[in-house]
Amino acid sequence: PYADPAGLHKAALRLLLNISQHRFFRGVDADEPQVTASMGLAFYPHNAASTEELIAAADRMLYVAKAGGKNCLRVFGKTP
Repeated sequence: PYADPAGLHKAALRLLLNISQHRFFRGVDADEPQVTASMGLAFYPHNAASTEELIAAADRMLYVAKAGGKNCLRVFGKTP
């Protein structure tokens, strides 16, 4: 809740890396699936004046990230 934009961005990148590097064990003879994530970030009050605007901005960036491929992070107000 008290992270600044740079700190939150760093934490989100670390989370994406940890998710993509985690190995999910499904059994001795089973393939290990790779899991990735896409994230959209927006910051209050930098990108929004209300909770609703903040969620809408982050949601827009999530869809931009999903369109960009796997394991993407997009930040509101920054070019990809």
